[in-house]
Amino acid sequence: MTNIERLDRAADIMRRKWIYEAETGLFFNRDNKNVIKGSLTSKGYLIVTVQEDDFKVALSYQKAAYIYCYGAYDETLFDVHHINLQKQDNRIKNIRLMPKKQHRRIHRNVRKIKRLGFTQWLEPQLIEQSL
Repeated sequence: MTNIERLDRAADIMRRKWIYEAETGLFFNRDNKNVIKGSLTSKGYLIVTVQEDDFKVALSYQKAAYIYCYGAYDETLFDVHHINLQKQDNRIKNIRLMPKKQHRRIHRNVRKIKRLGFTQWLEPQLIEQSL
């Protein structure tokens, strides 16, 4: 199964079992309306597991939100980026697909700014525009 087919299947399962609320960036179980919480990685990202029968895949919350709304994409070429750099802000208006190379450059610049202590200059839109 290719990565696109895997994401397509995950999106199909999520759309049948979950509800995504774009304004809050949260997933809810269709049956009991409980929030799909997932787990937190050591880097501060939320991870959810999509499972049905023998299919099981763990996805970052932002990736799950993106494919739920827009469908599968090629993970070898693109990353899902948090525009405001807040790892747990998974509202659809805060995430977007971007080429991996550009995504890496943004985060390299952010790490450099933080290391130098100039966090007052940490404006995500300006960093993206400078690339």
